[in-house]
Amino acid sequence: MRFGLLLVLSLMMSVARAGDLSDDQVNNWVSSMPTLQSWLDKHEDQLPKEDMMKKGVASVDEMFTQGIAQLQKAGLYDEFSKLVKTQSFDSVEAWSEVSKKITMAYMAISMEGETIDVKQIEAQIEQLKASALPEEQKQMMENMLQASMNMIKSLGTISAADKEAVRPYLTKITSHFDQDH
Repeated sequence: MRFGLLLVLSLMMSVARAGDLSDDQVNNWVSSMPTLQSWLDKHEDQLPKEDMMKKGVASVDEMFTQGIAQLQKAGLYDEFSKLVKTQSFDSVEAWSEVSKKITMAYMAISMEGETIDVKQIEAQIEQLKASALPEEQKQMMENMLQASMNMIKSLGTISAADKEAVRPYLTKITSHFDQDH
């Protein structure tokens, strides 16, 4: 799975709160993503291939931690860090945090007005556990359902300020995410 796509998909699960996003942070992120995504795409073959859903990774923080570890393992962290700094981020970790918050706010805005029943997902997990599917397949599907449930729960924690900081950039963010698929 492409590292950039993995980052985007993984962002849908939870977010650590370290203050609200500013307009400058969102604008800088939107402006920098073509450069950063291009670098990630160019180096994707050098990154370790891991299916994080199979491994049961359950949070955005864990996904980004693993993504950063992949950069380190491939010997690409320092190069990416330099690039991130040219894009006005203090570090890969600072870029990662802003990326998580923007994506979660984007997802929260996208799901406004939709009612998703967490209990329904919990029931699906129970049905899955009782199914006759092979154990590996059950585990992977359970991990995906659990990740979805965690993401839905975490969307309720997104601050109104973060959503309002992201809202003016929805078209550009949507365009970025659409290009990455």
